[in-house]
Amino acid sequence: MLRLLDKGMEVAGAVVQQIEQPPNPGTNNNLWEPRDDGAIESDQPQYVRRQSLYLEAQMRPGRAAVAGFAFTSLALAILRRRRTRILTR
Repeated sequence: MLRLLDKGMEVAGAVVQQIEQPPNPGTNNNLWEPRDDGAIESDQPQYVRRQSLYLEAQMRPGRAAVAGFAFTSLALAILRRRRTRILTR
């Protein structure tokens, strides 16, 4: 499973973390000293997640268990139906 995640990050990691446009003048090379414009954070737009599914599951373990059971049941039903179609051909 971890290797699958590693492969996904190899494919998409650089794409989602880098942009092609050059930095604005005076905004690069701020590793050892402040930028010329005084900003301390990147100009790149950032997505901030408002909620965490893991936290929701911790706060509502009963609902998480029901949702997990429902998802597993649905997945098994789909797999059984697919298997039945393959065997009847």
